[in-house]
Amino acid sequence: MRVALLSVLLLALPLAAADISGKWTGTVEVPAGTFLVWVTLEQKGDEVGGSISAEGGVYSIQRGKLSGNTLTFEVYADQLYAVECTIENGSITGTVKPAQGGKGRLAVKHSEN
Repeated sequence: MRVALLSVLLLALPLAAADISGKWTGTVEVPAGTFLVWVTLEQKGDEVGGSISAEGGVYSIQRGKLSGNTLTFEVYADQLYAVECTIENGSITGTVKPAQGGKGRLAVKHSEN
């Protein structure tokens, strides 16, 4: 019985998502161009908030959700952007979909600053 319980606990360990809170830096490519971004994430359980800073200002992350290694959220800048990313090896990469159409890409790495 103890062996079965230990096996279940050990198998569940990889399913526990790492805390992604902190600062991230990189680029976002959208139809309007490629921009440097500074991302601050605040994770509480599977909910993620924070902000994205770019040349145009600071934008709040809305409806952030972490499920396994998949992060989804929305940001409103000049329009609503839906973001879906994968977290892997200290990087967050994924797609950015503007409400007005098109598709872009977000790529950031964990920063110590």
